[in-house]
Amino acid sequence: DHIHLEEDAGKLTHDKSGDFSLVDLNRAGTPLLEIITKPVLASGREATTFMKNLQSILRYLDISDADMEKGQMRCDANISVRKVGDKELGVKVEIKNMNSFKMIEKAIEFETKRQVEVLEEGGKLEQETRGWDDNKGKTTPQRSKEFANDYRYFPEPDIPPIETGAGKAFDPKPIAERLPELPKEKKSRFVEEYGLSEHDAHLISSNFDTARYFEQTIENIPAEADGSEQKKAVGKMVSSLLITEILGKIPASEGIGEIKITAENLAELANLIQAGDISGKIAKELIPEMLESGKKASELVSEKGISQISDEAELNKIVVQVLSENAAQVEQYKSGNENIYGFFVGQVMKATGGQANPKVVNEILKKELSK
Repeated sequence: DHIHLEEDAGKLTHDKSGDFSLVDLNRAGTPLLEIITKPVLASGREATTFMKNLQSILRYLDISDADMEKGQMRCDANISVRKVGDKELGVKVEIKNMNSFKMIEKAIEFETKRQVEVLEEGGKLEQETRGWDDNKGKTTPQRSKEFANDYRYFPEPDIPPIETGAGKAFDPKPIAERLPELPKEKKSRFVEEYGLSEHDAHLISSNFDTARYFEQTIENIPAEADGSEQKKAVGKMVSSLLITEILGKIPASEGIGEIKITAENLAELANLIQAGDISGKIAKELIPEMLESGKKASELVSEKGISQISDEAELNKIVVQVLSENAAQVEQYKSGNENIYGFFVGQVMKATGGQANPKVVNEILKKELSK
């Protein structure tokens, strides 16, 4: 709805006994940007989703790290309830002391339920400020009957009134045109351009550095024109490696910019898979070592001698040998037991130490078994 520029006045920490409060003035004078929404959010989950999206935008625009745990982003919630169909808003209760997204959702859901119960029992709600007690899982009274004059607003003596344009309407378009692509738009593009699922596109696009790392990786992998099926296949392969094998293995506190696998190195790994030099299985085994040592995939492949075997003549010999050693299983397959096919693939992979190219193995196996 609108934005206020303010200064932080400090922080109160209330003792659990309730006998005293500590005043922390370390943040006093720090600039604050207060964003106020219209009363359009209808649940704790909606409010939390809004806050997460806002946090992502603030980080994308490099305005703030917006970590709630560090006090860089805070939330006060004004909550009121009314009967279905009523147009007038109910009595407002402000909730403070919510230091995480989980607290925001729990506090709003509790307070909404509390207000409904008070009214259903014939009680009357007071306009007040309440605090969220996470240990007790409920809101508790702090200050009552606060109206505009209770806040003691007064003009900022160090900032004179500023004329913004002699009655001209403010045009936000020039500013909007300078903004980078925001998370929502980036997510949609990742789905369309790279064929990612909504879930994977959200995971990657919600963090600016991760999204940039993802695209820098793809830029270093040869692919056809935008929108091509090959580019989508590359996008899905990179997102799988990034989400499952990298983000899933590093500590939550470690950002993508701190890992030892550069976007160029991940692209090289993907190129080795595409070229058939290594299998996806081998690639997954290499990533932990790349994270630990910072070595390139090609270095590790060379050191370990684990290049994928794609030579048809060499693999044909191995397939023929496997089939001759398992004549009984071959007869079962030819008699209609096609479920045993995976057994042959497994035996070939075992004979090659997992280095056989699965695509080539399948082609040769089907040819030999059809004889």
